[in-house]
Amino acid sequence: MPSILFDPEIIQVATFICAPVAEAKAQKIAANWPFQTMSDANCEITSTLADMSGVPAPAVYVLNPNQRICGIIRLNDPEIDLKASLDGYIREASYVAPVEPVSRIAPVLLVPRVLEPDDCDWLIGLWSEGDKHKGQVALGSAAKERDGIILDMKRREDYIVMNAEIHQRIVNRVMPRLVPEIEKILHFH
Repeated sequence: MPSILFDPEIIQVATFICAPVAEAKAQKIAANWPFQTMSDANCEITSTLADMSGVPAPAVYVLNPNQRICGIIRLNDPEIDLKASLDGYIREASYVAPVEPVSRIAPVLLVPRVLEPDDCDWLIGLWSEGDKHKGQVALGSAAKERDGIILDMKRREDYIVMNAEIHQRIVNRVMPRLVPEIEKILHFH
């Protein structure tokens, strides 16, 4: 039906018909419809989609690779050019764009095995069992005060290491493994 070739494993074109399976199958065969057709016998899915989109069933849905609806086209509407509409939505769902080389990226240093599994379990235990600070952000490494944040925007539960012995244990584990890698990448001692 559409004139654009597309990979059905990436872009999906589906139709929901508010009818029992046998009737939906008969409509698909009669229309010579090549795409996936699904029966919605109780009209639960189609009525919800129609409420959200304003397009009543039967309708065609074009989904992009992220399974998001890119377009909805009403079937049996003589004012709509189904082929042109499908072509447009498939083109939109395809994300066809020229490849651009990345010229700048943020510096990232990946250092594997800085912490052993036992260390990770210990730190997770500290967080799980310790006093958590919700919705606070430190103003700096030496900050004594914390400002509240908008909880709807950013949710956090932080465990702040206040015990000097625990802090030193973390430093003793992380620094000998991390500092040599930083020296290598930045060429300094």
